[in-house]
Amino acid sequence: MKKMKRWIALIATAILCFATLAFTACGEKDATAYTVIVTNESGTALENVTVGICSYDETTGQKGNCLAPIATDADGKVVFEVEEGTYIVNDDTLSGGYSCKEKYVLKAYGEYTIVVVND
Repeated sequence: MKKMKRWIALIATAILCFATLAFTACGEKDATAYTVIVTNESGTALENVTVGICSYDETTGQKGNCLAPIATDADGKVVFEVEEGTYIVNDDTLSGGYSCKEKYVLKAYGEYTIVVVND
């Protein structure tokens, strides 16, 4: 009976550990990144479009430090894992002859869809 209790305790501990790790891993990715999805005007996600972001001061309207641009994946996504703050999509880094349809300010971690148009 003692062996059975030990096995049950061991199994319960293992399940708890794996559940905690899975929950933490899932939560951290969404909670510590800015995900940018690049689409055209019809809503189609665009692959292999480079996009970058810069820190941004809304009071002065000035860009600060800019991150190196990253190409979007097959789903039109790019993930920036940076310190939380206010950022602006850097229109100058878009590739493929695209420009942003409007100004996109990223104020908190999360997912943002930006619409681009051909120049």
